[in-house]
Amino acid sequence: MDTRKMIISVIAVWLSIAALFSERSEPYSYYVCTNNDKIVKWPDKKINWRAGKNSFSSSDWRDHLLKANSRWNQAPGDFTFGVDTWSDSSLWRGNSQNEIWFSSNQKILDGAPATCYRWAKCSGTVKWREKDIIFDSDLKWSRSNNMYSKTIYGGDWRTWGATALHEMGHALGITHTNNTFNIMGS
Repeated sequence: MDTRKMIISVIAVWLSIAALFSERSEPYSYYVCTNNDKIVKWPDKKINWRAGKNSFSSSDWRDHLLKANSRWNQAPGDFTFGVDTWSDSSLWRGNSQNEIWFSSNQKILDGAPATCYRWAKCSGTVKWREKDIIFDSDLKWSRSNNMYSKTIYGGDWRTWGATALHEMGHALGITHTNNTFNIMGS
């Protein structure tokens, strides 16, 4: 057997052994209840946001929320986002409403640019009760396509659309993943 064939044979055996013992990699993972290890799911196939009256008062911000909803709605799957009302002025976590708003309250944000508050029922029929997305109102949010202004390119502005899509992923029940490049990376 010549050297080249031997090297190819060794590599083939090594790859077969590596594939046999490697863990399966998923591009996503779900939230599960800690008391029973059940996957938490939505009772229906749609989230209608109650948008903050002050947060989405301009048509520009409303258009960008609708655009983010539409981007998720184009994904393959049987789940959609919508907007129930633009005039919610009684926003808070734990009220069984799916809301989206801006806040400077660091007790909610904990230093993050945005967060998705989640509340699940883990006894009986396991399901989500509420998801709220809260954006840090003290950050500079970009809704434009100008790359030079974005933080990932050395600018001062954070991309609102990508952050909204990421938090909507959490609202669907998807956790962070770093084994593939995708919107749910942390």
